[in-house]
Amino acid sequence: MKKKLITLFLTLILLFSIGVSTASAKSSSGVVQYEIIGTSGSTGTFYRWRWYNTASVLKEKGLITYDWYLENGGNYKTQKAAHVLCANDPDTSNGQPCRHNVYYWNTYFIKMLDGKNPKYYISYCINPSYEILHEGTVTQDTTLANMIFSDDTITEEERRNRIALMEKLLLYGHNINPNNASGTGYLISKLNHPEYYLKLIAMQVLVYEISEGGRTSFDTIEPNVWGGHDYTIPGYEGERYSMYNQIIKPNGGSDTDPTGTLYGYYKEAVENARLADQHNPATAFDEDYTMSWDSLNKEYRVTVTGLGDYTQLCESDNNDVDVSLDTLHASVTLSSTKTIRNAKITCKFGRGNGVSESKDAFRYFRFVNKKDGKDMQDMLYGSGYKVFEGSFNVSSENSNLVIRKVDVDNKEVSGTKFTLTHMNNLDYSVVLNGNGAAQNLIYSGQYRISETTAPAGYDKISDFNITINTKTHRITNCDGKRIDDSGTVVSCLNNQVGVSYSTMGTIVLTVIDMPKNFKIIKVNKDGNPIKGAAFEIRDKYNNLVKFTIGSGNVYKYDPVGTVTTISNNDLSSYPIALLPSGEYKIIETAAPATYRLPIDEASRTTLIKVNEKRELSVYDKTRNAYVPTPTGTIRVVNYNTSIKVHKTGNGKPLAGVQFELYNADKSVRINATHVSAGVYEYADDQTLEQNSVYITNSTGDITIKNIPEGTYYLKEIATVEPFVLPTGDGIYTKVVIKVDENGVSVNGNYTLSTIEISNTPNSFNFYKRDPEGNSLSGGKYKLQKYDKTTKKYIDVKLSEVQNDGTYADNADIYKEDEANGKIQFTLTKGVATFVNMKSSTTYRIIEIEAPEGFSKVSAEDTAIVYIDEYGNASGLLVLVDPPLPTEDASAYAELIINIQTGKQRIMYAAVIVIVISIIAGLIIYNRKKEK
Repeated sequence: MKKKLITLFLTLILLFSIGVSTASAKSSSGVVQYEIIGTSGSTGTFYRWRWYNTASVLKEKGLITYDWYLENGGNYKTQKAAHVLCANDPDTSNGQPCRHNVYYWNTYFIKMLDGKNPKYYISYCINPSYEILHEGTVTQDTTLANMIFSDDTITEEERRNRIALMEKLLLYGHNINPNNASGTGYLISKLNHPEYYLKLIAMQVLVYEISEGGRTSFDTIEPNVWGGHDYTIPGYEGERYSMYNQIIKPNGGSDTDPTGTLYGYYKEAVENARLADQHNPATAFDEDYTMSWDSLNKEYRVTVTGLGDYTQLCESDNNDVDVSLDTLHASVTLSSTKTIRNAKITCKFGRGNGVSESKDAFRYFRFVNKKDGKDMQDMLYGSGYKVFEGSFNVSSENSNLVIRKVDVDNKEVSGTKFTLTHMNNLDYSVVLNGNGAAQNLIYSGQYRISETTAPAGYDKISDFNITINTKTHRITNCDGKRIDDSGTVVSCLNNQVGVSYSTMGTIVLTVIDMPKNFKIIKVNKDGNPIKGAAFEIRDKYNNLVKFTIGSGNVYKYDPVGTVTTISNNDLSSYPIALLPSGEYKIIETAAPATYRLPIDEASRTTLIKVNEKRELSVYDKTRNAYVPTPTGTIRVVNYNTSIKVHKTGNGKPLAGVQFELYNADKSVRINATHVSAGVYEYADDQTLEQNSVYITNSTGDITIKNIPEGTYYLKEIATVEPFVLPTGDGIYTKVVIKVDENGVSVNGNYTLSTIEISNTPNSFNFYKRDPEGNSLSGGKYKLQKYDKTTKKYIDVKLSEVQNDGTYADNADIYKEDEANGKIQFTLTKGVATFVNMKSSTTYRIIEIEAPEGFSKVSAEDTAIVYIDEYGNASGLLVLVDPPLPTEDASAYAELIINIQTGKQRIMYAAVIVIVISIIAGLIIYNRKKEK
């Protein structure tokens, strides 16, 4: 039914009731006596004016209102004298559809004296039906604890909840009391302050809604308990009649931007009250900060983000710290030209309608007598402001570092220089003299320490990295670190560099100098150190070399020593000292847990030569000659072994397919430990009862880790419907695992280890991945098949097949098509499915062009699959491309001799740790022994 808009209602009537308090006590409550000001009348009475006629004012102000129609003997007529509004459930007694009448919109301006100083309070009526009478006294409270409501049926808990809502509204809604000026009431009545009218109306409606129970929270803009009364006056069927619907919503509720409208001020008061004790989280206060040195501006500086709402003010308790607040980005920039230790930065913001950082203020005026048996109106005033603050500490980067250079007897050795280079700011480096003065470091972070000048008769120590926190003046990490029970770093390079700290925040590194020797370093395939390998060294007559273990875990040559195995579960590097000149071979005898050694001893052996100057050379098999190693470092690489099975049907991964793994003659099942869904660990003790059935997980995969070298057979023993088991020899898939000087190979391939086994006859998948296992799209490839006649691979022409829902959604589907096909194909989603391929045929996929941003694999790294006479397909079909190197990946070079190949390799990387160790023996000890 179309609603009728009639411009006749109460909204903007200001009735000013001016009273003066003669009470001088500053207690929380007291009797307030009123007298008439500016009008005739007797002292002690309360006087009220009707400021405007309702209808004319509303029209003049342009507000949309509704007439209220009252039934009178079956006829509906406009009730001119009273405007009946609902703030809660309707009371239909006496023919009234709502509980209360509001005859005029009354606003009361109260003047009180505090001594001779007047204060002015614009107050709100609590109940819409009560009047303010001019007889008797009024009690004033400065809290709302004694507030009572016209509905005496509510519980004490409901009363307290209403009071709490009223407090929030008064404190964080609109406080219309500008400057407490004596003319405030008259200023508000002027036409050039229209926003005051609207704010007054909005606040008074909200007070009514709370006092009448129509609103129990500020979670919604409209009253959350009752939306209005449905009445059936002709032309108004279904109308929801309430203060919100009849006054607030029509005046801006449908505007795209309600700012400056009655609805806008109402909405703003509700949202302010809801957000009163809430604020955006400020992560900035979760930690302390360090100002880094800005070499361009010659100052320490840091920008702290995540201030949330705390952007009204930030200040430092240290005047040497400049504070620049960026409210737009909720951040603050701190700077100083001086060294700062723990300056406290406090940021804050305030919320409320009172004066900045003022306390909450309430006035509750209670009329204590009645007239003609009627209750009288009580009045409310309130304002407040709450300040939220948080803090953090800031310091500047600054630490002192001293390097002591000593021999194995802890005697100082002169003539050394060190260079410290900051790894994230390569332009910043400092030079320190061994046993010289302390050097001030202005940056936190990682430094590379290089010994640039060694003492006569000694060799340079290996370059090593340390990470310094210049705020705590501690080393937090370093190569080969050791920590004490409290977690403090006390040594680096496996005790070759001692670390201590002075009471003044100076870090002291004590570097032990040794004569020229060499070091064996144990790493994984990624170049990261691993602990717990075991070696032995034999001379050219195959005799075991004997050692004793000295300070710094140095293995010192000793003809009468008792140590023949070089091993330590806590170390990844092994210094070898005082080895006489001659030819030797280093043999790895045991790998750390989860790594596998080659069975062939030759692949575990490196030939070395030491000359009279104790300079090391390593035998290069390609040159058939010994090659000098200036770094004196031998890196031994260990490899993890694993195979992965990817089971598919129609190109889709199959979960729940079961396999067994057998030895080379298919007579013994291989047991494993079940780690997680589809993941298994080879059981070193095969005599124990272990898991012997391998089941594919939700992605169709089985991974079996740590398998020794050898030949194995996967046997498929159960599949899932509608697929069937392979027939003939296709039920077995051969897997050959080998570890040699080139790494780990699966079926002869060093880069592909995933075997794709299809349950769809004459079909297989091809996958393109990055090193992290993510699918790669793009690139160009071609499929080839092996021609037994010519004994060569020939290109296969392919055409694309439209997916009818049979195959995986993320696959490009191809079939052989010699007539219309193309030789090259690409991947749009990282997966290709080949269907209707020939039995008894070997296929391979060659990468022609790598996806953008990646390097093409070598020609040897091809994806190969064999389809037997029964159409069973299996092969290595996951091809991995390495990413292209970044522009800054060539900052350092290092000559590395691989113990398993003897080949020289130049490795470039900006962040590679160059472990160049020259490990020494106890020369002084030997000299003493010779005397």
